[in-house]
Amino acid sequence: MGTKYIWNSHYEKALSEGVPNPVKYADDFTREMVAGRGIGEVPLIQKSKVFQMVAPFQLEVGNLWHVMGGMVSEKQFGKLATLFVSSYILNRAIEKVRGSDVSFDPINASIEAYQTYMEEEDKGKAAVQAGGRLAGEVLSNIPFGQSLAATYPEYGFKVGDVQAPTREDLFGKGDPTRYGSGLLLTKGVQDPLFKLLPPFGGQQLKRTIEGIKSVVQGYAESASGKVQYPIEKNVKNFLQAGTFGKYSIPEAQDYFNENRSVLGDKQSETFKNAQDPNAVYDKVMADRASKKEVTSSTIKYDDEAKLRLEEGSDVAYAPGKIYYKDDNGDVKSINTGNVTSLSEDNKYLKAIKNSKAFALADDIIESNLSDEVKNQALSDIGINRDDAEYYSIASQSNDLKSIYLLEVAQAFVDKSGNRQDMIDVLVSQRRRVNGDMIASDGVLDNLYNDGYITKEERKALKDIDFDSEGKLKVKPSSGGKKLKAIKAPTYKLSKKARQKLRKPKLASIKLEGSKKLKTTKSKKFAPIKLVNSKK
Repeated sequence: MGTKYIWNSHYEKALSEGVPNPVKYADDFTREMVAGRGIGEVPLIQKSKVFQMVAPFQLEVGNLWHVMGGMVSEKQFGKLATLFVSSYILNRAIEKVRGSDVSFDPINASIEAYQTYMEEEDKGKAAVQAGGRLAGEVLSNIPFGQSLAATYPEYGFKVGDVQAPTREDLFGKGDPTRYGSGLLLTKGVQDPLFKLLPPFGGQQLKRTIEGIKSVVQGYAESASGKVQYPIEKNVKNFLQAGTFGKYSIPEAQDYFNENRSVLGDKQSETFKNAQDPNAVYDKVMADRASKKEVTSSTIKYDDEAKLRLEEGSDVAYAPGKIYYKDDNGDVKSINTGNVTSLSEDNKYLKAIKNSKAFALADDIIESNLSDEVKNQALSDIGINRDDAEYYSIASQSNDLKSIYLLEVAQAFVDKSGNRQDMIDVLVSQRRRVNGDMIASDGVLDNLYNDGYITKEERKALKDIDFDSEGKLKVKPSSGGKKLKAIKAPTYKLSKKARQKLRKPKLASIKLEGSKKLKTTKSKKFAPIKLVNSKK
């Protein structure tokens, strides 16, 4: 249709201007505009069926550059400008009808590149993206351009500390691979119903079916059934989508221009079953926009905090985060915001928040932050410093906790020469923090099996527990004797001892500083005595 229009236009022009041979005049101009197919006019490689499967429609693409090259060589810059303006106007009109442009459009690419540059605060990044938009427009309109663009990694690449943009960020709307990439034969095998079985028109048939279905059901959906965008049911959309496919209508253009993504599985289900699906969709989009704004602001603050570290600060803060450098000089972060943002609306949610808080507390304790910063971070997530240090040990395996208790008990015995001090230590470590206990039943079994406590002592210790306020209580199995409530003493483990606990192999941990405690095999101990208690 286009070729006939070009030929007829030039034929009528030749007649009106009195050109001697109007047919030849129309033939020459048409051949120059759409490329001739006569003998010697098509490169042999482009006649190959194999080549056409790899890179089809290259003749028309190459011919455009041939025409523009002729205009430049003959210094016909007015014609070149007219071509660009005409292409811009044509693309804007066709975009309204079919949803996308159809020809080389340097004017629109330049406009979008400028807008990209002005909207991005980081001008270095903006320059790369603007250049990428222009490069994408060129690659989309040269032979093998799509294949060349596909060689750029989809998610960018990293050189040293510099992260290159993703393919989508680099080329923007001009991404040559936005309609897919790969061999036509491969696409045919992937979609044989529309691309192999019909002798012609298979792709158009697919567009029509998808377009009409989308308008009838009131929304477009992905291949996996997730909602993409709602569609207004009207005659215009029905005709437009039925002719050019579901991506030709205005709702589809808004979807792509605003870089939206499909709804999730549950969101899609809610949308499809809702009385007012548009309200559901608008709420999801509004929530996403709000989160995106917060994320953008967070990234800005994070970058500023990291910069302060590079400039020599020991610690830097961003909303909900603490940045610092570890002993190797690597930048690390403590994300207190991941805990403080959690809900406490019911017991279940409160328990989840408490569990995550203690997991983060362990990272805080193990960091090389100053005590002042550690205490503040722990306070932000609602954890007591003593409880955090206790839990960092209580959450270890029974074997490691057994070693820790023997080390602590030995220190007390060496200081006082009284074995009762060891028992007092075991009593104090029977309290629970976040569900874990240092002197757990398994640890007491280890100590008994190794001969450090008697059977009676093990039983008595297992009957001891502490309430939520840290007050000692005894279970009924101990004989019902009432003990005066006492506060459990706190023993803070040194950083060196904590490092020992982190070692995976038990055999590599050695107790230092004094002789080994005597076991029950060599001496029978007196019955257990509880500090500050009465019989």
